[in-house]
Amino acid sequence: MRRNLELIFGCLICFCLIISCSGNTDNQTHELIKLDSCEITTYDETVVLQPTEQGPYPISDEYVYARIKDRDCKGNKDEENLIRQYKTYVSALTMKDIESCKRYTFKDAVAYHKKMFPNLTENEIWEQYFADADKIGYVSNIAANQNWDIVASVPIFYDKITSQNDIYIAFGSTVYIDSRDFAVISTKLEKCIAHSGNGGKNWEFITLNSDSKGILALSCDNEIISILTKASNLSIK
Repeated sequence: MRRNLELIFGCLICFCLIISCSGNTDNQTHELIKLDSCEITTYDETVVLQPTEQGPYPISDEYVYARIKDRDCKGNKDEENLIRQYKTYVSALTMKDIESCKRYTFKDAVAYHKKMFPNLTENEIWEQYFADADKIGYVSNIAANQNWDIVASVPIFYDKITSQNDIYIAFGSTVYIDSRDFAVISTKLEKCIAHSGNGGKNWEFITLNSDSKGILALSCDNEIISILTKASNLSIK
């Protein structure tokens, strides 16, 4: 969660400082394997940047002027739901709508942090979990005053695990600033994990970080955790 906030906050700050068009692609390999009653798919996927006009500032190695496409789910409703709900989740973060954010956050995250910090109440845990929301809201106000859009994108699915009604998907995400005349985007994708317990109708999210394995361990076996948390260094530049 904190990594998500840092990604949004960092992108907004850097946009104000360093806004070279680029249009490269990176491919993920494709494989299909069986894991007990689960099916794990690593998608063959291409990141496509849509070049935009060059902005007014020098570009850095970590940012390019571009917009990025969401993954084409080809009518797959559970995957379309994931992308739509993730965008709602990020929007709630930028609006400091913490109650909405809670609905899209892994519920096991609270249980995990409760074990780590037994003296904290659930409300105190949530407060710490979203401690950076005020920073996000402040910079989001700057973007709004400039008539900029904060756009969340999900261009990549890495792995999808299905078992009965449970679905887990590891995906790459990014947040970029669109000024309408041009857009600036980080070249690094953030790896996130989504879970649905009702066949893809509703989703909850965590960002891959040092706590992810502990959170997943409350509901998943070690093999599934290993699949979902494997490192990914995909760059869109």
